[in-house]
Amino acid sequence: MILINLLPQELRLKEIKKINIPYRPIAIGVFTIFLLCAVYNLFLFIRIREQYRGLSKQWKALEQNSNEADVLEKELGATIVTEVDFYDGFVDPPLETAKVLNLVSDLIPDGAWLTQLIFKRNNKDIELVLNGVSRVSGKGLKLIEIQNFANGLKDKMEESLGPASQANPAVKKKMKVTVTTSSQKADNEKAESLLFTVAFKTEKLDQK
Repeated sequence: MILINLLPQELRLKEIKKINIPYRPIAIGVFTIFLLCAVYNLFLFIRIREQYRGLSKQWKALEQNSNEADVLEKELGATIVTEVDFYDGFVDPPLETAKVLNLVSDLIPDGAWLTQLIFKRNNKDIELVLNGVSRVSGKGLKLIEIQNFANGLKDKMEESLGPASQANPAVKKKMKVTVTTSSQKADNEKAESLLFTVAFKTEKLDQK
């Protein structure tokens, strides 16, 4: 007997062949790879641990000598820096008193004159106080000129100060300047006098 399927092609039942997947061999292969990786990592761990123990023993033998060398290095470094700072501060100071006086003489405006100059030095720390007077009326000095004189003298002195310490040669020593003024009128004169005080002081390293 002959069977004839008259259904359209898209409506006919299709036979699907089952794929035979070898699950067991795949599982065995994956497990084998995992086991090999675990054994390899265990081997590396044991090897690194043995190297660490060997290095630890060597460090224990050298630790005391290393600590003594560090202490000696710090002592020598501190001694050298102290000697260099002493030389810079006393034997060869970077900013001499004569140079300060020359700078003041060169930069002070024409309409002002000094009544008092105080210059103090403590190693590398410098303090300079200038007391002066100027006429206000006529061709007298203005306040802005006093401020410009103070800033200019500060910049010139900072150029000669050098580093704050030989341990930090890149850190330049700075100066702080303050300007105070007051006016005073004489009894028998119409013109007023401008009294000014300009104070310079080197800043400490911990100041900002």
